[in-house]
Amino acid sequence: MNTLSRIKRLILLIVIVPLMADAQDSLKGYISINAGPAKPLGSYASQGNAVTGFNSNLSFGLPLFKYFGVSGKVDYCYNAFNINVFNSNPNLSANSSEYANYYGNPTSLKSLRSNSIYTVLNFSGGLFACVPVKKIIIDFRLLGGAVRSTYPGAGIVENNLGSIGVPAATASAFSIDAGAGVRFTITSKFLVLINLDYLYANPFYHTAGGTIAQNISLFTVTTGIGYQF
Repeated sequence: MNTLSRIKRLILLIVIVPLMADAQDSLKGYISINAGPAKPLGSYASQGNAVTGFNSNLSFGLPLFKYFGVSGKVDYCYNAFNINVFNSNPNLSANSSEYANYYGNPTSLKSLRSNSIYTVLNFSGGLFACVPVKKIIIDFRLLGGAVRSTYPGAGIVENNLGSIGVPAATASAFSIDAGAGVRFTITSKFLVLINLDYLYANPFYHTAGGTIAQNISLFTVTTGIGYQF
């Protein structure tokens, strides 16, 4: 299923599901801190060689109507570069991998240091719908925003040139976050949350070796604590 299909389904959920829920007199706003694993999907994993990393985020929701409101998130994700996969492919070429353009002549590449890492800082806001079921509230959200990401730097060891350094590159792009979550009411003020989110962006990194297009496709599962007001 492509990204557009996922977004269309989420929009239908946001519109239809709350209309089927039992009424609740007053839904409260909340703010929460969450953390959990961030799994790269698609070409972010297969071509970008990103491995499962970590996501932490600050999120909020503010109901404006009976079951609908506004929501926002600030995410920070980091995913290590899979050095073992990269080094096991000595015949990389410009046609098979964009890394060849950035990191130099692949025939002379011997190893890539393991401190290379992708980082993602994402600011997003949008709409959410909530479905109250007794002390549990189910949320569906669709957010858009801006991402600032880092393409891994590297220390490269070559045949005859010794060790050279390649700096990391940064880029910004529009981002989409589609997700769902469950809020468990512990007291009148405090919550425990479980969230599932899909984050997508397509930044273009401009380097001395050319422009690299590497999309960001992350599935995150986070848990956290929140305060409702």
